[in-house]
Amino acid sequence: MVAGSSISFPQPGRWVKGNAIGAGSFGIVNLAMNTSIGELFVVKSSSSETQLRALENEANLLKDLDSQHIVQCFGHEYSIEANGDRKLGLFMEYMAGGSLSDVAEKIGNVLDESVIRQVYQNLASSWNTWLEMILYIL
Repeated sequence: MVAGSSISFPQPGRWVKGNAIGAGSFGIVNLAMNTSIGELFVVKSSSSETQLRALENEANLLKDLDSQHIVQCFGHEYSIEANGDRKLGLFMEYMAGGSLSDVAEKIGNVLDESVIRQVYQNLASSWNTWLEMILYIL
């Protein structure tokens, strides 16, 4: 279980992948459910070598982070596709609200000053968490 999280790492064969909810240069993000406990999470996955390395780097970076301002990574799983390619899936916290851009779009592309202030405070806190992690590594 990830510190500060109530969601446990889904065991192999104990989760189901749902519809794709996003895609980009990193790969595809699918909604998923841990069938043992009924919790939703997302699986960010890729099979191309470049994307696979990027996801491996992301998994290594996120594994030690524990901040309410950073999406949690619950673990990862490798699998082999039918064509023999290796595939990596990162199990990550599901953020139902979407991105800041999604929120702005839903409310008419206008963000109140207090919302923007809160976002910047959250970014500053996340940045501080990241810096502490880097200093700890050094």
